[in-house]
Amino acid sequence: MKAIACIILLSFCWSLQAQDANEDLLSANREIYLLTDSLWNLEKMYIARSIDEKSYLKISGELLNAISALAYSNASNFTRLGEKADEENGMPQVVDLPDPSMGQQDTFPSNNMEQMPDFNPPSNPIDLITGSGRRTSFKLRYGMFWNGLSQGTKNSTIDYPEFKLWSSYCWFSEFDILMQTRLGKSNRGPFSIYYGIGWDIRQYTQKKNPQQLSLNNDKAVFVVPNPKLEKASMDVSYFRFPIGLQYKKKKLVLNAGGYFGFLTNHEQTLESTTALGEGSELTLDKNYNFTKTNYGLSASIGIKRIHIAFNYDLNTLFKNNDDYKYNAWKIGLMIF
Repeated sequence: MKAIACIILLSFCWSLQAQDANEDLLSANREIYLLTDSLWNLEKMYIARSIDEKSYLKISGELLNAISALAYSNASNFTRLGEKADEENGMPQVVDLPDPSMGQQDTFPSNNMEQMPDFNPPSNPIDLITGSGRRTSFKLRYGMFWNGLSQGTKNSTIDYPEFKLWSSYCWFSEFDILMQTRLGKSNRGPFSIYYGIGWDIRQYTQKKNPQQLSLNNDKAVFVVPNPKLEKASMDVSYFRFPIGLQYKKKKLVLNAGGYFGFLTNHEQTLESTTALGEGSELTLDKNYNFTKTNYGLSASIGIKRIHIAFNYDLNTLFKNNDDYKYNAWKIGLMIF
């Protein structure tokens, strides 16, 4: 389709080159404006990635050749018409050029044609924030995750707490401020790297026979309190540094990377009912021997900016604790 359009344009321009010298030059110049407008539209299509770089270079080259040939033909016809007019008047016409020091003069004919609008690349509010079109751009990433804990070898003498995945959900689980740099000679390649800073907030919830997090010889343990609890949740937060590689092909986007961070907050919330039937909520913030550093792997797949993401911590949740050797993981939706 593009090749046919180019052939039609070239044929049209060739016919214009062979026009008679008496043809209205103003009308011929309008054709140059039309071709120039086509070049602008082609530029917009390339910026919007509607066409690839190879097609853009080929078609733009043909349009530039057509504009050059048509402009040369119009200039030649204009010269011949001017010489003919001079011969009919019996003497050459001399045009006095204006003195630049005198400012703008009225000796030039006014152009009544509409002025070509300035070209502006297509943009939207997201592109204005993220800096679309540059090799390195600014990105925001937001995630909503379900949080889980995987236990290694279990001790048969321990009654482990049951953390419910569907109840361990965070609406504001991840927020990252990233820089993304495209790789390769062309900044429109499919690969790019991202890096930056972010916040990672997690919650692990028990609803069936909840246990309280406590300490025994400076090690974290879970015990059944008296009176019994109705719900118990454990919250941890990290300040982290994510990094990764992204592959983008049309609408499909794949991300793979990792992260390294530091523990910034930890607490547990215990909910129960008093003897008088009143609801009670207790928040405890102690040093439960959490691992201070956090690092792991991340991956996601998505269409445009909506992704399904998965993170897995390589470090254990508690430090030097073989009885509760938890590795945290999370799965959810991410906007990137």
